[in-house]
Amino acid sequence: MTLSLLLFGVETLPIKENHVIKYLKSSLLILAISVLASCNSQPPHEATHATLQPSATGAVQVPSGFSAPIYPESIAKIVYGPADMTKSNEDVTVILQSQDGSEKIIDFYKAELPKRGWKVSSTTANADGTTIEASNSTQILKVQIADNPDARMINLTVGPAPH
Repeated sequence: MTLSLLLFGVETLPIKENHVIKYLKSSLLILAISVLASCNSQPPHEATHATLQPSATGAVQVPSGFSAPIYPESIAKIVYGPADMTKSNEDVTVILQSQDGSEKIIDFYKAELPKRGWKVSSTTANADGTTIEASNSTQILKVQIADNPDARMINLTVGPAPH
């Protein structure tokens, strides 16, 4: 199905429905990151993948089968996607918050990804933060680390590798 996007009442180029859905998902995530970054946050508790549970600190449960490494000094704030990745081919995004500096977080992912079977294909940095892209035999991963005045936001998106 092809749709036309209306922007300020003017019809733009035709776009496919799945592109609209991906655009809306991305927009929602950007909005959520912005809202979280502007909130007055509490210092994180020591949390690892094994201990992330819904709690008074606002941590949420990471989906089962989520294969990306979770930064140890972080709290999962938002999860978008199915609760069990082993039963779905959908993308899953986990947004983490950490008080650690960006360089420490970047160094963690650069060291940890290869240990867990991920091949890093690119690392880019700009004024908004750093993006690391990686893949393994079945999945692709995008790690986005955004610097904010009060905390760093780590956006992990895992999805099926293209065939």
